Amino acid sequence: MIQIDDAGSGSLVGGTCIGAMRVETGEFFCDIIPIEYYNEENFKNKLYLKKACEIGKKLLEKLKVSKTEKIQVCRGYMFDTFRKWLEQEEYNWESTQILNPLQDIIENSFENYALSLGLPEK
Repeated sequence: MIQIDDAGSGSLVGGTCIGAMRVETGEFFCDIIPIEYYNEENFKNKLYLKKACEIGKKLLEKLKVSKTEKIQVCRGYMFDTFRKWLEQEEYNWESTQILNPLQDIIENSFENYALSLGLPEK
């Protein structure tokens, strides 16, 4: 089973981390929606949703996900476009609340990203 979640979309620092994990093996990949997607014009056009979809597709490719493998997607707005794409492509998916271990892993990934931008540690 694959789980997909995001972290940092409510942060005032940097972009947003999108991550996917194969639960059975712990295999995990993530990528960042760059901060430019949140500037006034791009934000108004919701380009961050398109970028989240692009990243989601890329993560499924990296994990070599088949259309029959179960995919759980965070039910937040960040994945609105991605969920439409999954439906169109006839993947086996559901929208749900994502819990651990992925929740902690993606939050840690976002924290490391924020620190790499120069945010001081606690």
